[in-house]
Amino acid sequence: MDVAGEAGPDHGPAAAGPHRADRADPGIRGSPRGGGHIRRAPGADSPVGRACQAERAIRTHTCREPGACGVTSVSAALEAILFSSNRPLKVRELQQATDSDRNSVEGALEQLRESLEGRGVMLMRHHDEIHLATRPEYAPAVRRALRPEVSGRLSQAAYETLAIVAYQQPVSRARIEEVRGVNCESVLGNLELRDLITEVGRGSGPGQPKLYGTTMRFLQVTGIESLDHLPTPSDGAELLERGGADGNARREIR
Repeated sequence: MDVAGEAGPDHGPAAAGPHRADRADPGIRGSPRGGGHIRRAPGADSPVGRACQAERAIRTHTCREPGACGVTSVSAALEAILFSSNRPLKVRELQQATDSDRNSVEGALEQLRESLEGRGVMLMRHHDEIHLATRPEYAPAVRRALRPEVSGRLSQAAYETLAIVAYQQPVSRARIEEVRGVNCESVLGNLELRDLITEVGRGSGPGQPKLYGTTMRFLQVTGIESLDHLPTPSDGAELLERGGADGNARREIR
């Protein structure tokens, strides 16, 4: 009788009547046929199904956050890229890396810059080059932790020349020597060797003289975010004399 009851509609009248209802209890879920116990979509309990549900939940939650599916994702990607790079990167390189247009990258960089306010690192910009660097006020702690090897310091002549380049760039050697009143060839060579200044173009005068400008390294040494933040000339002289904003006279420059 039990066998006939389980057979159901395959065995005609034998499946009819109250006996079938009596058998339709939770115990039937152990049946190899699985009669009537599946109430969710097929595969929902499989590892793949659970993973898909989790992915949908995460995506839905993330995109509810303001800007999480827009500029913020680009900003986070830029932070990771700049953190991993050991050199300044151009905006064009960041566009290619994130597959974004220039406006998106510029907006994301501004958002990243604002998010770094009050933190130990800051976004530095020199023309079209972007770099993530530690803030100068934490330089002593960084140096103690990393223990960089001792290096030479700039001379007074080098600081004076660097100040002229910073405030008058692009500037020729002739103009620098006119201001200082002495030959600056060796000093300029030393500053170039230390990657504090570089050739940024050629003048239109006789011989097309080399024009000098500051580098990203200059920003790192002085502790300013960009050339737009250069202090007034009087304050700038003091800043260069100190070699940055960490309060140490003549900061060591590697």
